[in-house]
Amino acid sequence: MKLWDQELLYGTHYPFAISIYDLMIITEILDNSDDFIKYLLERINLNQTQEISSHGDEIDFLGYFLKHGTLSKTSDLPKSGEVMIYGYTSDIEKYYSYLQGKIEYVEKPVRHKTQTEIIREKLEKGILSKNNPCWCGSRKKYKHCCGRQLF
Repeated sequence: MKLWDQELLYGTHYPFAISIYDLMIITEILDNSDDFIKYLLERINLNQTQEISSHGDEIDFLGYFLKHGTLSKTSDLPKSGEVMIYGYTSDIEKYYSYLQGKIEYVEKPVRHKTQTEIIREKLEKGILSKNNPCWCGSRKKYKHCCGRQLF
């Protein structure tokens, strides 16, 4: 597109483009509209920041998103240098092999919640209080320890 019309795109960032088949898989797997919107927003942001890159497989990004609940860097990725993700498609491939009748039953992959989402849910349900002792063993109140980023 840049070669076609210089006025159309500015800078070095290209727009987020996706195959219609990859989009079909994403919408089938992420049937919850909140998860779908979260994925799209994080994916667009990732394209702009280029914090993580892939070998060109959008389904690797989806698999990473399902496993970690986010497209942000997690502790299993290198801290510096170009960060490539790959190998996150296997659960999705197994699910589609099951749908095609090639293998026995496999559950549909789902997005795991982030630690922050789990804690917020517990706080909302009253299971956890910000004034409880922190479960990390520090003997501080949760809000002054592991819950700092939430309060």
